[in-house]
Amino acid sequence: MLLQTPKRGAMPSPRSALAAATPHLAVLEAPPNYITVPAQISMWGNSDHGDCVTAEEAFAKACNSPEIFIPDGDVVSWATEHGVLESAAPVQVLQLMQKDGFQEGGSMFDDGPFSSVNWTNPAILQSAISKGPVKIGVAADQLETAWRTTNGQSGWFAVGFRADTGYDHCVSLCGYGTINWLAQQLHLQVPAGIDGTKTGYALFTWDSIGIIDAPSLLAITCEAWLRQPTTVTQAATAPLYTESGSLNDKSYNLGATMQPIGPSFQVSKVRSGTALELELAGTVSATSLAGANGISLEIRVNGLNPNFKVQGSLKAGHLYDSIYTKSIYTALAIGTYTAQLYAQAAPSGTATGVILDPGGWGEAILATEF
Repeated sequence: MLLQTPKRGAMPSPRSALAAATPHLAVLEAPPNYITVPAQISMWGNSDHGDCVTAEEAFAKACNSPEIFIPDGDVVSWATEHGVLESAAPVQVLQLMQKDGFQEGGSMFDDGPFSSVNWTNPAILQSAISKGPVKIGVAADQLETAWRTTNGQSGWFAVGFRADTGYDHCVSLCGYGTINWLAQQLHLQVPAGIDGTKTGYALFTWDSIGIIDAPSLLAITCEAWLRQPTTVTQAATAPLYTESGSLNDKSYNLGATMQPIGPSFQVSKVRSGTALELELAGTVSATSLAGANGISLEIRVNGLNPNFKVQGSLKAGHLYDSIYTKSIYTALAIGTYTAQLYAQAAPSGTATGVILDPGGWGEAILATEF
């Protein structure tokens, strides 16, 4: 079976960022071998998108104790909202994750402060890995070839790489030791022709963990970073509420396509990775219907269709009635949006004399950012 070509999407961090970063120092001698293997890993969107830099962040969270698994959809949404879905530099995402990490199960999972790691110095690199997964930028052509030897499953070996400066991918180092020791931890047999007594590293990429020997790692790596701590857990922030003004302004005539009715209002979305929900429990009246069975109503922001909705309706024979409608947007970026009720005669025809909140009781749309 042919494997789908995995995506990449990393670009090297600016040299100025590397120069300005605090370097990791191996203060204490690292243990002779070390590995962290999460119980559950994933592609985290990297099969379809160039979000490898963000996928590595999700892997790092999975290395936490206790493990934190971020679903693929949430990783893709986070990368989309932060403008790093198809391309990013490692330092760019590290900076974003310090302020606004993954939100899951009522908690926010940020990164701790990060330092640069001298990957060419084994003592420093191994010291860093023993403290948490090390985020590295690499050239991925030869790595993908190794990954394909196991059909994209964990357990591949990457050896004998030549120097390559086509840096285009971000992966994670989660262990080190002799190749024999690493293979034992991953329940693998070292292939014939590979010297198991040599130093190797456990490397995560594309929903898999394999082993790369030290010379091959040096041949393809351009940068390395350590987060300390890898994960900072905080309680998710409280919901934010915005209420429209009174909806009772004038009478509307409707056709068979959705059109805005009633006053609009502004909603500011201030956090990423959050859903915006808008709901109305109110009253609507209409004078008459022609060729229609009723009126459909929904709330929209910037005229966009919601990701999920409960559509309200006013039915023929009950042209003065209570309605309820709710719209949910799951992937809006931080910003200010215009919210408004939309309505149409349904499924065809026209409606006349449509009034929101007849009598002017102060009914309003409530917007909630969770």
